[in-house]
Amino acid sequence: MDRLIEDARTLGYSTAACAWANHPTLDEWTAFARRLDRAGRAFRKAGISYGYHNHAQEFTPVDGVRPIDVLAGNTDRRNVHFEDDLYWVVVAGADPVAEYHRRFGRVTQFHVKDRAPDGGFADLGTGTMDFAEIFRRTWRGPMKQYIVEHDAPEDPLETARVGYEYLANLRF
Repeated sequence: MDRLIEDARTLGYSTAACAWANHPTLDEWTAFARRLDRAGRAFRKAGISYGYHNHAQEFTPVDGVRPIDVLAGNTDRRNVHFEDDLYWVVVAGADPVAEYHRRFGRVTQFHVKDRAPDGGFADLGTGTMDFAEIFRRTWRGPMKQYIVEHDAPEDPLETARVGYEYLANLRF
């Protein structure tokens, strides 16, 4: 942990995150959440905000309980914020607006990734997701960052340009 914090400081990070977890049982999700909270506490003491970035599996119930709810319920809001990856929230069948409000005050970053009509990835503004509506309905709160993301761009520089222009010109 100390090395991760040292590296984050060296790079000038003000925010860091855990980008992936997947566990088959609630006990493992709970144990992970406790480790996540300890990591978040260490980062907070170092002056760096620490979060968790979701994928679809956090919204799929394990023994009737969603792992995202286990993470939220077993971490302190002072230690762990959430980076909602809007694409994966939608792929999981959840409503990104409802999820934002369910953890209101803890979601400080959106990973803004568009979904192609076939369910794959798309450059921002070229897919099926209604970001204007999502942003309009989540405007209130501590949202700090809208991060353009695409998991498999054919032309990363073009994807970045399209994403930047889309967000810069989006009105909601």
